[in-house]
Amino acid sequence: MVLLVPKPKGIVFDFYGTLVHHPPDRDPEVWKLFREDSMTRSMSAPFTRTDTNKDEFRRLSTKLSEEISAVTLADGCIEVLKKLYWKNFPTGLLSNLAPPYKRPFNHFELYRWFSVCAWSCDTGLLKPDPAAFRLIASYLRLEPEEILMVGDSLRSDIEGARNAGMQAVRITPMGGKAMEGDITKLSEVLDMI
Repeated sequence: MVLLVPKPKGIVFDFYGTLVHHPPDRDPEVWKLFREDSMTRSMSAPFTRTDTNKDEFRRLSTKLSEEISAVTLADGCIEVLKKLYWKNFPTGLLSNLAPPYKRPFNHFELYRWFSVCAWSCDTGLLKPDPAAFRLIASYLRLEPEEILMVGDSLRSDIEGARNAGMQAVRITPMGGKAMEGDITKLSEVLDMI
């Protein structure tokens, strides 16, 4: 168990790779078109890609819907979020993603367990930019050093959070190799608060 000093007063989770998992056979074309190219564009902004024709876009949109339908919850996700909620522990979500990738958040009704959310497609800020972490801290009405960030990306989640003054712990990525200080299941965060 990782002992945090001082004990955090709030917690922020990454979304994909932390609370939910992509299907293992996702299409890299879909990933590139919908995630990388529109992570800071809101749902209402028009799609402006010019290198994809309508038929190809339609095909990839269908694949995207199939992939999003196959997203699964991380083991223990709901139980951990419920326990934090019942403790009245300030809980936030900070994620780099394109608008369509928010659907599982609503599908699994995860909004019930969060105080605040900051999606890059809504804020225009991408992790590891310290401004993204300061924004979620302000939403939680806490100082960055009072928050524990939990995520699977060493660069975006862990280094980004630490550079903004937060405490951070990495959850070993699905199929990845554990590093010293990692947690291997979400329930371990409950021992850190």
